Amino acid sequence: MSRMRACVIVALLMAGLSAAVLSEVNMREGNWEMTVKAELKGVFFKMPAVKYAVCLTRGSMNPKRYDEKCRILSSKLQGSTYNWVAECTTDDGIMRSDGSITYRGETLDGYINVVSGGMQMRQRMTGRWIGPCADRGAAE
Repeated sequence: MSRMRACVIVALLMAGLSAAVLSEVNMREGNWEMTVKAELKGVFFKMPAVKYAVCLTRGSMNPKRYDEKCRILSSKLQGSTYNWVAECTTDDGIMRSDGSITYRGETLDGYINVVSGGMQMRQRMTGRWIGPCADRGAAE
């Protein structure tokens, strides 16, 4: 067997395994309502929860949407838990975050830790599936 043919076979096998791993995630694709509660270290008052909707699919599992000033440094899927590390450039310097969410069918929970300019914040997240994605139509 030629080297090129062997590489193609290995690539196809890896793509098949990746698809199989993604299909085993216990999540319903679609529109999710997220509730985020922030906890600032050293601050003793409670900040109000923030709610927003986001379209989540097996190809886009991160409920935090980053802009062009940010990049995902690493991400990993283990079972139904998705972990990531991100870095953003802000006017005040570099902001680094790491997060983890676990999907449970039509619900999820997790957190994001944020460090920026000596400040530490933990955001606890919960989410629930609320329907199909409006802008993606078939994601469900």
